[in-house]
Amino acid sequence: MKTITLRDIPDTIAQRIEERSQKSGASLSRTVIDMLKEFEPDNKPKVYHDLDYLIGSCSKEADDEFQAILKEQKKIDPELWK
Repeated sequence: MKTITLRDIPDTIAQRIEERSQKSGASLSRTVIDMLKEFEPDNKPKVYHDLDYLIGSCSKEADDEFQAILKEQKKIDPELWK
């Protein structure tokens, strides 16, 4: 593995690294590596756009009906939980 030395790290960034290190109990080196891994392309959440055309296509009445159905489905029947 490669070793990299960093110089002139801004105080605010150094403070965040130290706080995160203390909170996790990891070394400063491990903390920096973990933080850098968060920016790897494979770790970024995927954004999908395949249903974008549906946004805003529902009428107020249809939404109200849908919400009423969901509310009914979320009710708990006390008899079933005995």
